[in-house]
Amino acid sequence: MRYRDWALACSAFALMLSVAARADINSYRLGDGTGEDWEPAIVSDGTYVYALWPHFLATTYRDSSGATCMGFSTKGGGKNNTTGSYMYFQSSSNGGSIWSKVIIPRCPVSGTVVDAELAIGANHRLYASYMDGNA
Repeated sequence: MRYRDWALACSAFALMLSVAARADINSYRLGDGTGEDWEPAIVSDGTYVYALWPHFLATTYRDSSGATCMGFSTKGGGKNNTTGSYMYFQSSSNGGSIWSKVIIPRCPVSGTVVDAELAIGANHRLYASYMDGNA
């Protein structure tokens, strides 16, 4: 990147940062409100919006099959088929004004490496992918 392009990009970024936040726009916090939610994958298809992200605390939610997920354990260095991370999923059919309840697609097996990905395919089909553990 040439210096001139770089300087222009930095100037545009500084201008974006200097714009005051608007108080007249409603916001909605996804998840369960406990925090430790990182690196979301977000995709939209018209007015439909989908979010998938790792949650790094114990949870009381059951997965989509109704199973209770194992909790995090530090016994044995945290390597006893328990996990400290869960994939959370929420969707909106009206552009983000109202969101579904949190869904855990499937209880994880082990580990904390998850890396969420979402994609919209043919015929508006939603594809979700994530790793399950450290392997």
